[in-house]
Amino acid sequence: MVGCDGAAHLAMLMGFDHPHDQVFASGTVGTWNVLDAAEKECVNRVVSYSSVNAIGLFMGESEPDYLPFAEEHGCRPGRPYGTSKYVGEQMCRLFTERTEISTVCIRSPAVLSD
Repeated sequence: MVGCDGAAHLAMLMGFDHPHDQVFASGTVGTWNVLDAAEKECVNRVVSYSSVNAIGLFMGESEPDYLPFAEEHGCRPGRPYGTSKYVGEQMCRLFTERTEISTVCIRSPAVLSD
């Protein structure tokens, strides 16, 4: 990140082909590493790609408390991927409070590449 004004963080293991502990660790430790590097290099902003899975309501995981649900709806992820994304969002919030470096978490439904 030397010389960067900002960083976008999208890297993480996903899918059901990987052991649960590796999926969880790749998201949480990966996010920590990005935030740590951003602080060391005085980056102005970090954009972290979270997931709708951080909410814990998709792919049959649980039912919403109300419909239509809003951003304020409580999160209750139970799978390693979604839980890691939720923990990453909380890390970003705490990081911004401590460092005043701006973080943005985007709960995209999917990020695909060729």
